[in-house]
Amino acid sequence: MADTDLQRLIYVSHSHGELDATALDRILATARRFNPTIGVTGVLLYHDGSFLQVIEGPEASIDMLMQRIRQDRRHGGLITMASGPAPARVFPDWSMGFVPARELSGAQREGAFNLFAYAGDRNVINAERSALVDAHIASFLSTFREFEGA
Repeated sequence: MADTDLQRLIYVSHSHGELDATALDRILATARRFNPTIGVTGVLLYHDGSFLQVIEGPEASIDMLMQRIRQDRRHGGLITMASGPAPARVFPDWSMGFVPARELSGAQREGAFNLFAYAGDRNVINAERSALVDAHIASFLSTFREFEGA
């Protein structure tokens, strides 16, 4: 895949009801089987009924996967935090990584919770998204370098 085709999309959504470990395991198992077939990598975070997901891959694959995600009735209120070309994958070895909120480092937890908070503020997430949100996204993604290859 040419670097020019690599896209990254980050979204936040809320679950319809609290998901238990079995439901999360099913979501992850499906993603881990499907994502490699379309060249997608990423990570899923789940905390107190909210999802934060980062997906990376070819544009056509991201579009197809997002269509599936938007139709998934286990969640709603999907808000795209960032979408566009990516210079490189942050999660090259994760067909779909999962990190429970309690296992995030302090910087990762702070970054994730900031993004959850921004997603709830429609004045921040709009066509002219603030530089502050972009800075938090970049900072959040940079905290995962320690996990590469995990």
